[in-house]
Amino acid sequence: MRVPEIPANEAERIYDLAEYGILDTPAEKVFDEIAELAAVICGTRFAAVTLVDRDRQWFKAEFGLSLGQTRRDDSICAHAIMEKDVFEVPNIAQDERFFDNPVLNGFPKIRYYAGSQLMSARGNPIGMLCVLDSEPGKLSDSQRQSLAQLADVLMAVLEAARHSRLANLFGELLEGLSDDVWLADPVSLQYLHANAIALKNAGLTLEELRATTPFVLLKSPSREQIEAHVARLKTGVPFVSFEATQHAHSGNTRQLGIRCQLLVESGRTVIVFLARELINHAEHQS
Repeated sequence: MRVPEIPANEAERIYDLAEYGILDTPAEKVFDEIAELAAVICGTRFAAVTLVDRDRQWFKAEFGLSLGQTRRDDSICAHAIMEKDVFEVPNIAQDERFFDNPVLNGFPKIRYYAGSQLMSARGNPIGMLCVLDSEPGKLSDSQRQSLAQLADVLMAVLEAARHSRLANLFGELLEGLSDDVWLADPVSLQYLHANAIALKNAGLTLEELRATTPFVLLKSPSREQIEAHVARLKTGVPFVSFEATQHAHSGNTRQLGIRCQLLVESGRTVIVFLARELINHAEHQS
């Protein structure tokens, strides 16, 4: 049995997996139904939604199986995430990578595997939607396409849940603040959410905001200075304060005092920017 390789982007991949907050969560009907539908379409006895963690493969949904989790070293899915297209093993017993894999012994004696990658919004594979059988097999072109489409549906469900959790971070209190509040991804610094006043001042919808970053919204400080502030946060500094100039929706510019800090919610880390307009320098000093 060949031990699966570790992707070059493993750190980012694990970070993305944690962002979805799905590991070790209870079974959910939508995942169970998609797994069952995948098995029906592909004509297999079994199907699963798996997440490849640091040293294990965890099953979010299982159809016809009851494995729960396995070692990553024994995981066919850990091999499959290294590929870009549907990964298929027509006969596991005759494949040099898997011929002595523990899945060949005991129930359900898996002989066939096909899976489509679950890709994060940043393009990192976090797991697989896979179908399996106790007999060798092969998917048709239409079945391969359907399996990939169902994997995309699963990721759409995960993305919707992720954005819902971000929205819940604000709640009624933050939405009622007179200060601008933005949430951003700590890696790409792409905006994830903002309260109503921040969107109004920027003249953007939430969807438009999510397509941009502080480098675009702020006239100053420079990209390098903003990245330096974020780097300080990642060293453990509790918060960083700085002044900025924003392109306002009115056509004027706004002078802002910004405080940013890292926030961890449901296993996900985000950067919170709290911005207050400066009437004059004396106010800022008070």
